[in-house]
Amino acid sequence: MKKIILLLLLITVSCKSQSNSEKSVNSMINLLDNKSVLININYTTNYVLDKDAQRVIELNSDDKLKLLVQNLLIEDKALVSHIILTKLLEPTKDNFSYKYNYDAKGDVVSTTYSLNNLSWQYDDEHQRNKIVIYNKQTLYDYWSEKIKNWKK
Repeated sequence: MKKIILLLLLITVSCKSQSNSEKSVNSMINLLDNKSVLININYTTNYVLDKDAQRVIELNSDDKLKLLVQNLLIEDKALVSHIILTKLLEPTKDNFSYKYNYDAKGDVVSTTYSLNNLSWQYDDEHQRNKIVIYNKQTLYDYWSEKIKNWKK
């Protein structure tokens, strides 16, 4: 009888910790937004992910990829989700580039950044990154297919 009670207790604790783990992954991914991607201009220009995004990359969870793909449908989370998915599933496409946009006088008015076929600009007015052409369904379909093929 003691063995059965102990076994039931272990199963309950195991299920509860797994549930808490899923909640933890979900809450960590919910912290992400396009402000999680920072542009570092030093000797070169590159992007940097904030601590929350770095933690999501390091998470060992089966739900992580699915949650990131779902975030592609939310404009303010799409950029960081796309970058994390690129780092995890297509690291060879983690090629960052940028180009300056000039006005008629030749002054730089903005910079367009690109990574794995997604381009964005930093919106000074709203203090955030903004995707240049945001087609959420295309992004969603692309990564959904990658995940489906990745698991096989």
